Amino acid sequence: MERSPTSKIALRFVIVMGVVNLFADMTYEGARGVAGAFLGHLGANGAAVGVIAGGGELAGYLIRSVSGAIADRTGRYWINAWVGYAINMLCVPALALAGSWPAAAGLLIGERVGRGIRKPVIAATLSEAGRHVGGGRAFGINEALDQIGATAGPLIVAFAVARGTIIGSAACDRVQDPYSFRCIPVVHGAVRDATAFVRHTTEIEANSVTDNPLVFPENSLGTQLSEAVISGGNFHGAPLAYAFDYAALALTDLANIAERRIDRLLNPDINEGLPAF
Repeated sequence: MERSPTSKIALRFVIVMGVVNLFADMTYEGARGVAGAFLGHLGANGAAVGVIAGGGELAGYLIRSVSGAIADRTGRYWINAWVGYAINMLCVPALALAGSWPAAAGLLIGERVGRGIRKPVIAATLSEAGRHVGGGRAFGINEALDQIGATAGPLIVAFAVARGTIIGSAACDRVQDPYSFRCIPVVHGAVRDATAFVRHTTEIEANSVTDNPLVFPENSLGTQLSEAVISGGNFHGAPLAYAFDYAALALTDLANIAERRIDRLLNPDINEGLPAF
């Protein structure tokens, strides 16, 4: 039995929309596979990841009734569909630019909202096309292509991650960077704190009175110390001695780790091909 022109057009429409959904699912399902790890990398804890995932799904389902009602009222079904697809396809690549987990969370929720905007319209148009090619056939073609994309997306991302890990491992035969490089922030930060303490102590002691005894002339500090002579111990060097011992310890460690870095850069046995001098 020969198909009518209408059924041929409807079948082409079902296939085209299926291919579009294939690539859309490939994009956002691939991103969803690593969303939790990505949010954790940006600093989100487990509770935040769960709330973001659940909140995105909730937002996506809530927007569907609104989107469908707006499409029915305006009659501009395709605007809703393409806006939803555009949000889908923009939010996922923009994750690469997210510098914080709240920004990434907004993009992930936005992707779910975009899907919710387009889903009612696409489902309705496919249902209408199914009247001409068979409802089961239209649903089967679209669902098959949809699931191919949903399966291929995470597999492609997994392959890319694995390939990057293998290449990175192959290019480097060590497990981790040298101690003297990895610990720069820790050691230098501690030395900076130590020198700040030494400076603070030195400024206080340099502006302190060390004479012994201390002589207070008449009416110098009120009636209680008028014409008083007091023997004290402010001349003792303990505050400065302790501070300078602290500085010596810190600067010794700083010099030690700096010397190891210099050796790492100049020693031809371990500098990985850099010039010896």
